[in-house]
Amino acid sequence: MNKLTKRSYKGIYYIRLSSLTQAHAESLNSTLNNRSLVKILMNDVVISDCVLYDAYEKWYAKVSLIEANPSTRNTVPHLAEPITAG
Repeated sequence: MNKLTKRSYKGIYYIRLSSLTQAHAESLNSTLNNRSLVKILMNDVVISDCVLYDAYEKWYAKVSLIEANPSTRNTVPHLAEPITAG
């Protein structure tokens, strides 16, 4: 899985869930708390599938480790554990 490039809007770094495959978007979304999933108003349109980039990076590190070495699945914290931004 390739790591997404962060986007920036008014100093907020984020990625969009819609930029991920459905499986990865569901996995990431299941780990997020309310502070990591944000809505951004851009050009009078609300974008509601934005995830703070640091929360995405933490999730990505866990998923990459598991995908690179499936035998670590039992030693890595469960992907459903909440990830906090910052």
